[in-house]
Amino acid sequence: MLLPMCKTASILDYRPVVFLDGEGYVRVTADNGRSIVAKVVKGPCKGVSREVAYLLYPYYGWGRMEVAAEFQIEPVDPVRATRVVMRVPFGISEVVVRRQLEGYPIYEGSVALEYLEHIEFGEVVHVEPSQFSVLTPETKLRLVEVPVEDSEIIFLRR
Repeated sequence: MLLPMCKTASILDYRPVVFLDGEGYVRVTADNGRSIVAKVVKGPCKGVSREVAYLLYPYYGWGRMEVAAEFQIEPVDPVRATRVVMRVPFGISEVVVRRQLEGYPIYEGSVALEYLEHIEFGEVVHVEPSQFSVLTPETKLRLVEVPVEDSEIIFLRR
C-alpha cells in the first residue's frame, strides 16, 4: 500500500500510528524488511505518522517534498508490556506518562511527551517482554527523572 506521511501538528506525529479507517493494531513492514507495530487511528488524511515514516524509511526526504512509500500492513494482536523503564524530564510524573502512552506500542529509544504547552523528550531504556509491546494499565512503569536543557524543548503551535 502506497502511503504518504500525514502530519497532524500534534503529539501523534511522534507516536507509531497509521492513519486509516478502523481501529486496532497493525504490523507495518517496509520494502527493506524493517517492521514495527503501530496503532490505527482516524486522522486528517490517510498515511503514516512522522515516527513510522522515519523509523521504516529513514533515508527518504520526508517533509522536504511530497513523498509516499510502499508499506505492507497486516492486522496483529499486540503483546502487552509487563515492565517499562524510562528516563523522563524532571517534573513529568507517572500519571502524565500513562495518560499519553497507554494503548500505544513502546520501543527503546526517544519518546516525546507533551507537558505544559510544549513537547519534551524522554527515553525508553527497557521494554519487557519485547519491542513494540503496548503500554497497559497493568504495566509496571519505572521512571527516572533527569534535568532538562532548554534546547531540548519544542514549543507547539497554537
